[in-house]
Amino acid sequence: EGGKATGGGERSTVDDQVLVFLSKISDHVLTENEATWEVLRTMCVQIRSICGMLSDHGNAIQALIRRIDDGAGDTPTKLAAEVGSTVKDPAIDVNVEHNRRSRKSRTNSKACCPVRPAPAVTQKATKRKSKRSTIEHKGARNNPGKSRKKSPSLKRKLNFDQIDEASSEYSQVWQGAAGTPFTYRTHGHNHVAEEMPVCLSLHFRPPAGMNFLGAELAVAAYIFSRSLDISEVLVENEHSRGDRDTMLTLRPGQQLVEDVINLTCSKLTHDADLPKWFLPTTFAQIVLSPVNHSIDTYEFIRTRFMGFADDLWMIYVPMYREHHWYLMIVDLVHCKLMYLDSAKDPSERDGRVAQMKFVAFFIETMFEDNRFWKKGDHYQPHPSSFEVVEPEVGQQGELSNDCGVWVCHWMMHAWLWEDFVVEHVNDQTRMRLALDLVMGDYNPLAREVSRRAVKEWDRHMAKSSGKEKRAKKPIMDAVSPSQSLTI
Repeated sequence: EGGKATGGGERSTVDDQVLVFLSKISDHVLTENEATWEVLRTMCVQIRSICGMLSDHGNAIQALIRRIDDGAGDTPTKLAAEVGSTVKDPAIDVNVEHNRRSRKSRTNSKACCPVRPAPAVTQKATKRKSKRSTIEHKGARNNPGKSRKKSPSLKRKLNFDQIDEASSEYSQVWQGAAGTPFTYRTHGHNHVAEEMPVCLSLHFRPPAGMNFLGAELAVAAYIFSRSLDISEVLVENEHSRGDRDTMLTLRPGQQLVEDVINLTCSKLTHDADLPKWFLPTTFAQIVLSPVNHSIDTYEFIRTRFMGFADDLWMIYVPMYREHHWYLMIVDLVHCKLMYLDSAKDPSERDGRVAQMKFVAFFIETMFEDNRFWKKGDHYQPHPSSFEVVEPEVGQQGELSNDCGVWVCHWMMHAWLWEDFVVEHVNDQTRMRLALDLVMGDYNPLAREVSRRAVKEWDRHMAKSSGKEKRAKKPIMDAVSPSQSLTI
């Protein structure tokens, strides 16, 4: 009954983790689309302003067209109604008509072609216009070198804090087909591996069928770029190296360095909501190498990767022997030592299990320290006496060097599956692991690296697109003026 209750609580916690994960995805998408929404809002305001001006001009043009169609015999009252003015006094109509005919006769005497009479307006508006014309005429006479100031034209310059002028210069490259250049500012935020431009020189290209969200495709290109400095720090961590050289060990066929596994433990410790410990590789090294025992390193691991053990469920300990990584899981709930090995070898099994038992005995001795317990009357576990179980797991391919990737994969997905046989590792696993380590919330440089990746991507895409255009040199066909004005 206690085991069932624990399993139910774990499933409930798993549901909460799924909701938190979906919430993080939603926040990530909204953050990535912040610039896009700002562009859309600005354009909507401009479109509304332009539509208002076009509507006013359209009403005036329609009134003039109707005036031409109706002929010159229309009354001033009718003309005033067409342009939106109102005439209340018949005496005003006579005066306006008289003024209209006078202006027409004076204009015809100065010009060789007839001029259409202006539509009638109210007396008040006529006086206001005459006064303004007189002032302008005097100003032009006193200052003949100055002309009327034109109204400012509509400007469409958009300012964003996260986009500098250099990035805006190459933000209009659209992808014509799979593998051709495109900029992130003009492309959607959901991508597939086939969209990775062939113009990029990469150590590791995304496997076919892999999906990417937000800036992940640009970050993948940034991590495995051949043209960037291998010493550039992509993950800031005080226990392990997180530079590009470390991430390049995630290329297919390469054996992981221990820093990748330690970064995985740091990420899982930061994100963990369940009472589990993910210990770095240095823990087992300290236990198995008494001569090189370091008190400072042990205290660092205790404070950063451990906690109170009163409600502890499991402890994940990556182990290394004879150029091979495997994983030990100390199950404190079911009192078992789980042995996960992606390259089982009968000749090596006894030696690896013996290492597990030695580390389990060290953990048992470690639990005698009262700093691991909140309560005085706590339960004292004895991991050295736990049964060793060997669940069925997938096996790595020959010469694949995937053992370290398997260890990271088991730790990252331990909460998801109860049956380890459903797990598998391929090139997508390596690429996804690199993205998770660089873009994880535990990394203080995650947002900065994403920004640099998108900027470098857009710069390279604009450069490649410019080379393609210069190489093609398309010949423009002659078009008629009417065709060139077609919208």
